[in-house]
Amino acid sequence: MKVVKMMPKPNRLPISQLPLLTSMIAGILENTEEQEQQFREIRDKPHVLDDATVQRAQRLYRTQLQDMDLYENQADIWLTENPTETQQAMLDNMLMQIGKIRGQSQIILDMLAEIETGTIDRIMAMSDEEVGLYHLKQQAKRKKKKNQKLSNMQQAKKSDRPSPHEPTRKHHQMAQKIHEWVTSTQDQNKLIVNMIDYMPLFKTVMDTATQRQMDALCEQYAGFYHFGMLLENLARGIRSGDIEVPKD
Repeated sequence: MKVVKMMPKPNRLPISQLPLLTSMIAGILENTEEQEQQFREIRDKPHVLDDATVQRAQRLYRTQLQDMDLYENQADIWLTENPTETQQAMLDNMLMQIGKIRGQSQIILDMLAEIETGTIDRIMAMSDEEVGLYHLKQQAKRKKKKNQKLSNMQQAKKSDRPSPHEPTRKHHQMAQKIHEWVTSTQDQNKLIVNMIDYMPLFKTVMDTATQRQMDALCEQYAGFYHFGMLLENLARGIRSGDIEVPKD
């Protein structure tokens, strides 16, 4: 199994490097998500790995957890340097992704601790009786997991209607689209000029989401929240007369 090397560690970078570091963090998150899925598939057949591979992966993800502290410290430094609104949105998104990486890295380490007990090296060192007992435990574990999956499916059928407190999948998709556009647009003036293209999408979310769902989306998607604040400021400026609206 291929183990990807870690990215270089930041060392008091200028804020002009924010887009680069944001891209690096996004890459780490994507790789960690892929690795988590691979380890989930391996967890039921740990004998496909040897001790050396598992130990190497454990070292990598322990180091990755430590490195997230460095990236977070760099973000904290930039937050004290009066970032622009766009930079603030990018920093908020980066900190959110760092949190996800931490959580997934710990999940991977927990799975590796489980996989470690059944590597090919461990199996080869077992007696016939120990191998038999190990396979019985694995069968019981798979049966338990299958029953849990069936239980979850039955529970989902009983509750087809989405919770009024949780955003729907469609809400997430629309909010993420706005968020990605905002965080990828560096020029604030260009953001304001072109935001009209995304206003119908934002209005759809507002018209179909409850207040608690909107709050959850704003908390999760910094760019979506920034878009809403821009709209609110524009509306306030138009009402007060500070912003002139061209007349036909």
